[in-house]
Amino acid sequence: MHSKSVLMSLLITATSCMEHLANLEVETSEASGVHAPIYAPEKLAVLSHTSVPEFPDNPPSTIPVPEKLQSLAHTGETYLKETTVVEDFQRNALTLEHLSKEQYSKLQKNWAENTEKVKRLAESSEEILNSQLEVNKQFLWMENFKSESQEHPNLSESRAIVELLIQKVSVLKQLRLLELGKLDPLMVTKLIREEKKDDSDIKDWIEHLLEIIEAPKTMKIWKKFFRSFLDEIKGLVVDEDNPFKSFEEEFNSKDYTIPTWSYVLKHINFLYRNGFINQEEFRQIFHDKKFVQQLVYYASHTLGDLNGPESVSKHWGWLSFNDSFEDLGPKDENILTYYSLVRKMQRLGVQLGLDQSYPDWETITKDLLSHNYIIELTSNDRKHSIKTKTVNSKNPSNYPYELKNDFANIVKLFEHIDSGKADVEDLETLSRKNEEDARNLIHLNLENQTHLSAAMFQFIDFLEKNFARNIIKELVKTPEELKMFEYKKTFMLSFSRMSASIELTESYWYYLKNLEGNAISKGLSKLKKMKSELHDHEDEFLQLCFKANEDGKIFEWFTSHKVLYHFFRHSKLYKSYWSYHDELEKFISKSSGV
Repeated sequence: MHSKSVLMSLLITATSCMEHLANLEVETSEASGVHAPIYAPEKLAVLSHTSVPEFPDNPPSTIPVPEKLQSLAHTGETYLKETTVVEDFQRNALTLEHLSKEQYSKLQKNWAENTEKVKRLAESSEEILNSQLEVNKQFLWMENFKSESQEHPNLSESRAIVELLIQKVSVLKQLRLLELGKLDPLMVTKLIREEKKDDSDIKDWIEHLLEIIEAPKTMKIWKKFFRSFLDEIKGLVVDEDNPFKSFEEEFNSKDYTIPTWSYVLKHINFLYRNGFINQEEFRQIFHDKKFVQQLVYYASHTLGDLNGPESVSKHWGWLSFNDSFEDLGPKDENILTYYSLVRKMQRLGVQLGLDQSYPDWETITKDLLSHNYIIELTSNDRKHSIKTKTVNSKNPSNYPYELKNDFANIVKLFEHIDSGKADVEDLETLSRKNEEDARNLIHLNLENQTHLSAAMFQFIDFLEKNFARNIIKELVKTPEELKMFEYKKTFMLSFSRMSASIELTESYWYYLKNLEGNAISKGLSKLKKMKSELHDHEDEFLQLCFKANEDGKIFEWFTSHKVLYHFFRHSKLYKSYWSYHDELEKFISKSSGV
């Protein structure tokens, strides 16, 4: 038998067929680019009366090889050469010598017809491989630069966990490749059993998976199997007692990402993009409170803590973690927004020293993280959906107690911070003793105070719009108080939109400046759009500033915000003298000619 040459020939031939079909229109039934669950019940039903296929006695020894290979089409921002498919799957190749010539031909034909899906499998497999290499590189670094007595106690255990995951993904990759070749499922299970007979470490796991494929009408069991596998993957960064999690802070990558998180997210992407879990199951990951909290912290660490955006998902770099995030729905985005705002308020509050000066601070922050109403009110479960409709009624008495309590605490905290601005006048007198240091401290405190106020109004607005309309009416006593509160909210939300636009535009601008040639051109249209939105947000905010003169109380409140008032005083000259706008315009004009 010449199994290696046969396999090489088979994969090269299949890849050549892919090139021929590369320009065909992608199937419109898969708008999200995600495959339907593998071996779904309708496929399995016909197998209940099917005998297990027999291997032929005399398989073919050679298959014609095309003379030339060309590159695969560009997908997203990833460029894969034609040979990547061959090389990637050859590393984990199945022994296909038991297949007949007709079965070989069928595989080639069906792989060619599933070009996009084979490419998707290759790309997601390569992403996992790269993340595995980075994790192993970190393990090697820790091993080489620490003496034996200092070796991390979880190093050996964590390496074993990674090795087991490599083996499991290898099985799934092979399973998916053969399924794309539309090989009979029972033949597939025979091939994998033969190929993996020596993988004793995951023998039971493989056998369980193959038994599910062989059994008819097993969708519930299939989903349960992969829910368990997802929990295993998430546990690497969520479970405190998982050996792998202990490396989260000790690993250091050149691009400032955390390799343990990248490793987990690439595995989730692999399962979703290749049909092992469906969209509903993928989205359900974001209804795991602990996972989302940790994900928000990771994203904030990697993308940088910004004061304006209400959610980490609003950052232009969000999809770089996992392009499957584009398939998240409104409910999933709400959960991300909730925990993003909680983290931002926590961070700014600690920077202001509220953990030392405000007695209720610890209780408020603990409640925001521990309360479950955000998960319950965004659940896809029918019981919780009915509850959501009740909450969104106009009767505040129906709102969950925890939600009302959090809302009241945030309003109270804002009033505390808002009333404390008079202290700034006392701080300013300290500038005479050490003028520069005192001025910097005052400026930083004022800025953090303003951004915290804006974040609290973002949180209030988020709850009101999505879950608790009219709740503010329970907390204000007079129409005048309501009018003032609504003005403050409108004003601070406008400020936060402008701040977010400035931060995101500036960071994306610097990102593009570090690129070259065509890569800059592709990002320019996005940068121009961001610049236009920035001007719109500035104009909106400036109009609110000018209207402050119409009401004495509003003007008094507005001028007490030193950061905002300083901005207002210079607003007429703002656009003409601030070099940021001029430099940004120069960059866009210059780069447009690239």
